[in-house]
Amino acid sequence: MFTFFIFSVDCLYKENFPLASLPLLGYTLSLPSEEENMKKGNIFKLSFKAHIYFFRAENDYLFKRWLEAIGTATHVNI
Repeated sequence: MFTFFIFSVDCLYKENFPLASLPLLGYTLSLPSEEENMKKGNIFKLSFKAHIYFFRAENDYLFKRWLEAIGTATHVNI
């Protein structure tokens, strides 16, 4: 089973329609720290207070595109 996310105007939508959304205002975009021990590549992290989400892109190209798009919404450049 796959989970799909749709990025639209500063918000992530889960699935093909907005069953759940994650407004990105106030979130911080970063890469996982070594202490978080992520074994795979192309992972980025979104965090806000106690809420932490990890996302993994399928390849390097998509990873860079996700960072650009979400970085724009959160006003962070990695």
